[in-house]
Parts: sequence; structure tokens; C-alpha cells
Amino acid sequence: MQEGVGPGAGTPSAEVCQTMEGTLAELRIDDCRVRIVRIDADAALAEPRGEELARFNVGTGAYVVVCDRAECEPSIADVLTARELQIAALVARGMLNKEIAARLNISEWTVCAHLRRMFTKLQVTSRAAMVFRCAPWMASGNLAEV
Repeated sequence: MQEGVGPGAGTPSAEVCQTMEGTLAELRIDDCRVRIVRIDADAALAEPRGEELARFNVGTGAYVVVCDRAECEPSIADVLTARELQIAALVARGMLNKEIAARLNISEWTVCAHLRRMFTKLQVTSRAAMVFRCAPWMASGNLAEV
């Protein structure tokens, strides 16, 4: 395939995946996994996990194309700076901007500026939504580092 195809414009690579039952092929584009999965109505096979992109039939077989979004999304640590991660952890602990500023020896205005940039990067509009988006990173023990 040509480079520059797809949303990430990465180089796609296809491989036959025999580890997952029913998976015909797997395509990776910029670390995103897209699978073509055969669905067998008679065997009561559970619907494939992931976002359904398309369904099609070939002969007597039914197939679905799914994208595993969880594998596509970058880690929060790759999106936010170290300082922004510190602020996210302190917000998760329930600290106010004034308290965060005092703890990190920065101005309250600087805390607000960081939060605005974080909201934009994470595509959220509230502190609660930001904490929710950062929860997997915090759950992996990173909250204790701050």
C-alpha cells in the first residue's frame, strides 16, 4: 500500500491474525488496529469488541470491520507535559487552583493557563472530565508520584 493513506497518513501493514478466533485479517495504521472479523450467526459468536466500521457478506459468510479505539488513543503521558500531569494529579486530589499554585510555587494564573491548554489537548470542558480522561494514567500508580 502507499504511504499517506488513512487518517494518520502512516504506513499500513496487514497481517493474518490467527490468535483471535474469527479474525480474518488485521491492519495497523499508526499503531491503530483495524480487524476484519467473520461473524457466525449459528455459533452465537459474541459481537467483536471495538467500533464497527462496516459489515459485508462474501458468499455465505458475514464479516464486520472493527477498530479497537482503545489501542488507537495515545497515552495521556504522551499528550500532556510533565507539569500538566502534576496539575492533573493535584486536581484529582480535589485541590483548588490557589492550593495547586502554592504547592508548585507558580502563580494561580499559570495554573489556569495550564488547565486551559490541558482542556484543549484532552477535548474536555471541565475539571471532572479532565480527571476522568486522566484516570487510566492515575490508576497505574502515577498519582502517588506528585
